[in-house]
Amino acid sequence: MQLPDYVNWSAEERHQAKIQGIFRHGDYPGLDKVFDDILPLCPQLLEEVLQPYAGDNIQQQLHNMYVQDTLPVFETAGFNVSREASLGNKQLGKKNFDSWHAFNLVWNPKELGKNVMEKRMKKNRDRLPVLQSIIKKYEEHINVITYSMIAPNSVVLRHTGHENVLGNFLRLHFPLHVPEGDLFLEVNDEEIQFSEAPFAFNNQIVHSAHNRTGKHRLVMILDLYRPYLGIPKSYKVDKLQELVGCTDKYLIDYEREGEILNPSWKSGAIDND
Repeated sequence: MQLPDYVNWSAEERHQAKIQGIFRHGDYPGLDKVFDDILPLCPQLLEEVLQPYAGDNIQQQLHNMYVQDTLPVFETAGFNVSREASLGNKQLGKKNFDSWHAFNLVWNPKELGKNVMEKRMKKNRDRLPVLQSIIKKYEEHINVITYSMIAPNSVVLRHTGHENVLGNFLRLHFPLHVPEGDLFLEVNDEEIQFSEAPFAFNNQIVHSAHNRTGKHRLVMILDLYRPYLGIPKSYKVDKLQELVGCTDKYLIDYEREGEILNPSWKSGAIDND
């Protein structure tokens, strides 16, 4: 059995990898290998998933996919908003909860409702042979695969991945359709444009997603086992959030320096851009 490279790292090197938020191409060879393997398949992944949806262009097809076959992530996850999360500096509010939709494909966390969701996911997977080839290759290391959509002119509020509490997995993003414009992921105040995908991030850390374009965005989310990528497991979520200083950032909407957030923002209408 070959040991991962990080067994020879210093304690500080392992610590830095554990608290790292965003992972770019060139950071870790094992991660780069997966990026380079899957990225060339993205046009085929897009073509096969859009095949059933009518439309004169990709955006029309994506809209039909969004309406017909995706589910709002926060709603289906049973995400509840506390009174505290709607007060103070949190301005964007509940109306953004339907802006993030998912076309679910693989869900391995042992959670209530998995068997019910599996019927829907199998139906989705069965018509996607290119996607099935990826699943077959990485199957034993996968926690989640989903096609993630963000509605035009919307914000996915700050949150964390409840399925990665122990820090065993890293979330990879692959671009299936990323329109031009200001469309970015924020992780603990650090931004990365979706045009830079593929990239990865630790979804234990508070993060949000922003689509400041008038078009749908579609990416493939792939959660892989960190040691398989040559990266050590992270800390348990409470410890990690304390170490990186994001424990209370759920209560504060992300805003760029000099930017004034408009409390009337809602899914589909960012009116101060």
